Amino acid sequence: MNLWKNMNAGHVEQYIQEVMKQAFGSHYTEQFPFTSPFPIMNHKEAPPSPEFYETDEFIYIKLPMNDDLKKMIKIQHNQHHLHLMNYPEKNQQKKFVFPAPVKRKGTKAVFSDGILEIKFVKLKDHHYTEIDLFPSE
Repeated sequence: MNLWKNMNAGHVEQYIQEVMKQAFGSHYTEQFPFTSPFPIMNHKEAPPSPEFYETDEFIYIKLPMNDDLKKMIKIQHNQHHLHLMNYPEKNQQKKFVFPAPVKRKGTKAVFSDGILEIKFVKLKDHHYTEIDLFPSE
């Protein structure tokens, strides 16, 4: 048990982070809502995450970025997903799921003070179909 006496919490935390990275991939921290109380050595700073805001009619997304990235980024979306090409860095891609379906048209983007804000119009008609249940014979 002398092994445990020589270990400190920082080394244990670093080991756990490495195991988690191997099991879940390098961006696993985006999937888990906790942060480590210990500084992780040799850890590349994670790219800033976008902020999602939702109202009754719109979904807003704020993405921090610099002027150089603003010139390279390509933005695509469908009703359920946002695809960002060349974000957070050149030749990288990110995909985000909207909290609610959005319309294909009416999207607006504004860049100001290092923040790209995209405004999506929410889709009101969700195309639900009702299914009747009949007693089995």
